[in-house]
Amino acid sequence: MVSSPKKKSFSVQNISIEGNIGSGKTSFTNYFLNNPNIQVFPEPIDKWRNLCGHNLLDLYYADPVKWGFAFQMFVQKSLMDIIYKPTKCPYKIIERSIYSAKYTFVENMHNKKTINDVEYLVYSEWFDFCSKVLPLKIDLIIYIRTDPIICYHRIKERGRIEETMISLDLLNELHELHESWLIKKYFTDFDIPVLVLDGNQSNKFMEKHASQVMKDMFENIIIHKHLSNNCDRSPLKQLYGNCSKFYDF
Repeated sequence: MVSSPKKKSFSVQNISIEGNIGSGKTSFTNYFLNNPNIQVFPEPIDKWRNLCGHNLLDLYYADPVKWGFAFQMFVQKSLMDIIYKPTKCPYKIIERSIYSAKYTFVENMHNKKTINDVEYLVYSEWFDFCSKVLPLKIDLIIYIRTDPIICYHRIKERGRIEETMISLDLLNELHELHESWLIKKYFTDFDIPVLVLDGNQSNKFMEKHASQVMKDMFENIIIHKHLSNNCDRSPLKQLYGNCSKFYDF
């Protein structure tokens, strides 16, 4: 009896959209919603607003010292859920990842003593387990690089109730941490390729950014169909390499 050939499976490519609060991540992510090859997972804010009836996001902004550790632990768990959520699409776009939670928000909270040393160590132990022990796979980071003052004005314009306490100082702090992480490569054990986009631009220009990224990915889908299953490199790493790239239109 002749066995039928095995159907080749593809490895889902996980793309994380990163940037400051108000940098334009959600707007940029929305450009991919109607692409049949991409499944989009927005930042799970609704989960943070309703944990069995508790608005953790509001509690955190109202009293970050009391609720900061609990909030960030839940953020880490909810972002891990997205990574492991199955999809039939070859690409999964995720708004934020556990990396930005750790390298920007939690680092900033620890620097400002919003979380204490013990809480920071407990969080870091869980982060190391999630990022180094579990099969966590992020193939590409798209960094929406936006000036803090522009982020501040966008936050005021969108008017989320929980964000009324966000200051320009906080946005400056988070911006510097994003720069240290994704531009200056402060964390030397972090080797995910980073694509840098200018988030200060208008929606029209950001749409061009998205169109170019989709074009690259679509071409890569065709190329990937011809790749050997024995290839151990991510197709997105083959496409972008390990160097930052900047789209300037």
